[in-house]
Amino acid sequence: MNIIFPIVGLERFIPKEELFPLVQSLPDGAEVVLLYDNANTYDRYSIQAWMELMVNGERKKTQVGFVSSDFAPMIRANFPHNNTLTAYVVHPDTGFPDEVCFEVEMELEQLVLPPMPIRIHLDPIANIPLPMTCPERQMMWRDIMDYSQTQITPEGVLALAQRSASLFGHGLSGDERTAYTLLSTMLAYVHGLWTDLSEAIVVQRLELDGLHREAFRTPEQCAHIIDEEMQAYQQSLNAFFDQYTAVLTSGLTTREREIDTHLQWLKDLPDNLYAWLNDKPTFASKLYYERFSMDELYAIYLHILCLDWLRAKGKRKLVVDDSLQQRIDNFAYWHPYATTREKRLAVQQMQDALSSKGKYPVADLAKAIKRLQGKQIIACGTIFVNFTSAINALLDTDIKSNSLAKHFRR
Repeated sequence: MNIIFPIVGLERFIPKEELFPLVQSLPDGAEVVLLYDNANTYDRYSIQAWMELMVNGERKKTQVGFVSSDFAPMIRANFPHNNTLTAYVVHPDTGFPDEVCFEVEMELEQLVLPPMPIRIHLDPIANIPLPMTCPERQMMWRDIMDYSQTQITPEGVLALAQRSASLFGHGLSGDERTAYTLLSTMLAYVHGLWTDLSEAIVVQRLELDGLHREAFRTPEQCAHIIDEEMQAYQQSLNAFFDQYTAVLTSGLTTREREIDTHLQWLKDLPDNLYAWLNDKPTFASKLYYERFSMDELYAIYLHILCLDWLRAKGKRKLVVDDSLQQRIDNFAYWHPYATTREKRLAVQQMQDALSSKGKYPVADLAKAIKRLQGKQIIACGTIFVNFTSAINALLDTDIKSNSLAKHFRR
């Protein structure tokens, strides 16, 4: 079967004013050389795309972009012993009229699934088994993967796409990415069979591809998804944390020992992921490109949630009455993707900084604000006087703008 996939990232290699004319002028069948980019530090599956173009009046091989990261693992799995492949420009009716990408096709002998080796320890936490993660999504991704290895029909693919539509775009796992890639590929394939269902198949593929592109387009959008996943997951963890509380209360372990254990587990994550833990957009984007299984991804979420929970057990609890909640709601400098829980924790951290026993409480507050800014929870304004006034209203205090600014800019 033929697989159709986008070449993206053209704006990195082609001047902006030449992008649209180039994409519009590419003829069907134009050759694109695919080169495995094994030295890429951002995506282990990266594949470069090269074409012969006119550059300064001379025809030469030029890199024009990359194979879409969704499809790169599948291509590598189908051609594991190749470093260089050839694809051909195609303008299918199911494609997007997008000036920053174009589509190519190549023939596969069979639809080989990319291997997803387990790279993270999934051991119990304090001898408590890890909770089950999103069984509905797990089963749907498995159904799509299993169906791709059977006799594919337009009716079967369309029914599968319609049944799974609401589940896409809500997770950073490699399982979801693999399921999307397979489903998009199968939709493109059965559309080419030209049946009575072709129009419905076009609509379904356009909706699926559009949702996927928009959901993960930027690191900030990935950060929003990680917030959604972790919040939903946390709501299912009451039984787990009840057991964890019982273990701590019994003296089988201590809060300090468990904090050290979770920190070490996170530090042992592959590809130095721990280094980006406090930079949520970058961390979320890197998780997306790691393509962890759902079990692995949710194990990471669980260790982070456990760490927050254990640290919170050693601190006073913030009492959020109606007055404080109103001040939180009125604070104009929250990052757009900051959750209610993050906002409340941020207020507690800033209050703790001001009430600390340090010599310069305002300096401690400035450090706390900078940490919250780095975590994409607070977005400081350009007019510092206004920002300080908002902080004073939020914390019900009276800090001088020049004093906070002095420590903040150090």
